[in-house]
Amino acid sequence: MPEKNIGYHNEEYQKSRHEYVEEIRTIVEKGFPEPQTDWETIWVISGPEIRFDDPPEKKNGVNQTQSRFETGLSITKKVAALRAQKDVNRLTLSDLELHCPRIYFNGLDAHNDYLRSIVADGSFEQEYDFPSEKLIIAPPNHGIQHTGDQFEKFPHDLVPQTGKLVVVSDLYHIPRVKRYFNKYPITPIENVVLYPAKPMILSVSRALNEAKKIYPYTQQGIL
Repeated sequence: MPEKNIGYHNEEYQKSRHEYVEEIRTIVEKGFPEPQTDWETIWVISGPEIRFDDPPEKKNGVNQTQSRFETGLSITKKVAALRAQKDVNRLTLSDLELHCPRIYFNGLDAHNDYLRSIVADGSFEQEYDFPSEKLIIAPPNHGIQHTGDQFEKFPHDLVPQTGKLVVVSDLYHIPRVKRYFNKYPITPIENVVLYPAKPMILSVSRALNEAKKIYPYTQQGIL
């Protein structure tokens, strides 16, 4: 465990953990960001589960890959509704094809292959009422192993030129994602919207585990 190597009472370590807690508190107090018409690309970061029907990790209680993806879908529809000046429940598939932002998904090869299989068998549009051509999945054999790879291999042509890049991940993971933008400056942080997946829940054990990782990851150059 990182704490054994660094020391629980290390001053910088304690400061890092405090900053993490305050970041989480701020996110919760602000609530979910309000969708805007200039949200151009919705980047859904995969969770630990591969399939949407995989049992969730005990520390979080939900299938993070599914909740993040479905949050991303919800965001795109809300943006499309704003652009089309319609109620989100009245959007047609044609409205979405014309107005919704693109969704980018890049997980492990197994994640990407699974999502491609849903699109290939024709069930994607039926289940999610969303045009599959607006979904961009990382190519086969992309070689992603962790979040750093996801940042390093983010395609430059999906970086919004004038609008915002919206990044969807779980609440506990958002502070780490924010730090990755310092190491991999895909786009200036002021052009990024960090959006916690719904439901916005965080167990104490998950928060403590993540807080323990931030400082050693920073010291090792991972973040």
